Amino acid sequence: MEASLNPELPTFQSVLQSIIAQSKSITELKESIIEQNKSFTKTELAIDRLTKQITRTEKQVGEITDTLGKYVEEHVRPKAISEFKKFGVFLNESHQRVTNVEGLGEKSYEIDLLLVNTEYAVAVECKSKLKIDDINEHLLRLDKIRNNPTKGLKDVKIIGAVAGMIVPKNVLDYAIKKGLFVFVPTGETVKIANEKSFKFKTWVTE
Repeated sequence: MEASLNPELPTFQSVLQSIIAQSKSITELKESIIEQNKSFTKTELAIDRLTKQITRTEKQVGEITDTLGKYVEEHVRPKAISEFKKFGVFLNESHQRVTNVEGLGEKSYEIDLLLVNTEYAVAVECKSKLKIDDINEHLLRLDKIRNNPTKGLKDVKIIGAVAGMIVPKNVLDYAIKKGLFVFVPTGETVKIANEKSFKFKTWVTE
């Protein structure tokens, strides 16, 4: 018996069922994509809320840090002039938050506490906890002061100093090695931690 050369043709019913099945698959795929988009949207919203929360937290931390820095300034200011006398530097004025503004109103640098006489000016940077990065930033600040002094700082020798409520020993040693004075807490007040034989560095303005 010869085999048939014509394959069995699909019936209308089978074709219809195939179309319905494919349509169902497409519908399920669309629904899946919609759900994924909803999920992505929720994730984006969550990320946006988290970003805003981080921004608020950073602002609050910045405000707290600034407050602690001012607290350190208030402890250093009354003792600073008498402490520097021990090193032969006789100062007679103190100023807080001295700012230098350049051409377009941009702040070039800010000095937390500035102590002056006719020969010297001491720029003190105050932090709640001193870090190596703070020392390096202050050294850059001192270079800026030397290269672009405010009106009252021309033709004087700039001395650098740092102060902190917490001063790790490695930071203390690093600052002294760089030629800076370091104020540290002692009881209810502060003192300069450098030895009496300390040779401080000066930045000479023009």
